[in-house]
Amino acid sequence: MNGPGKALKHVFETTLLDMNGVSAFIYENWQSEQMFSIEARAMKERGKQHFEFPLNTKIKKDDVVQIKGSQDFWRVLDTEDEYQFGVAIKLHVRVTKIDQSGNEIRLDSKGRAIYFTTNIQGHNYGGIQQGGQNNNQTNVVNIAPQFEEAISRLLSEIEQSQSLTPIQKIKTKGDVQAIQELALIERTPDVIQEAGTRISAIQSVLSTTADMVSLGMVVIPIIRACFGL
Repeated sequence: MNGPGKALKHVFETTLLDMNGVSAFIYENWQSEQMFSIEARAMKERGKQHFEFPLNTKIKKDDVVQIKGSQDFWRVLDTEDEYQFGVAIKLHVRVTKIDQSGNEIRLDSKGRAIYFTTNIQGHNYGGIQQGGQNNNQTNVVNIAPQFEEAISRLLSEIEQSQSLTPIQKIKTKGDVQAIQELALIERTPDVIQEAGTRISAIQSVLSTTADMVSLGMVVIPIIRACFGL
């Protein structure tokens, strides 16, 4: 009697996941010292705020999902078994998009991020100082201890990584050192743009490297914050 249901379950777990699925990291204890991840196959339709996993996947509310190689993060809101013909076929996981700090990102009806901008009259570099109109502001560069610690840890872990190739290590350390130097000069638009490009390159490498993923979750938000990104 449950033949059709079992057949659908088998098709999802084998054919559909193999053909249309992606590899995804599932993080537990997000952004804490106890954070760890597992890797699983999943399906996600573009623009939809849910994933589909095999029934035996270990995932629960408040875990965070990241498609391997992607820079998008999704917090789990709830999970529910999906039934057909009286048989549980797959695990339906409803999610909401977040940034690396865990803040929810609002999406429009097409699943695109909604950004809010502030227009400032006159020249402004670095932090915004309130008061005055059309005024030029002098920027004093302050480097937070957390930034220096993040850079130092990142350089050390890159050197010790067993997953990165020698060429990847050279290129990634070069980007990190460039960011370290950019942090010492005035935050002009060109400096911020260059820092953003370098940070994205580093994040791309870390997100696809097994022994560096967790580190990236911790240090990248700190480095971005230094440049107001």
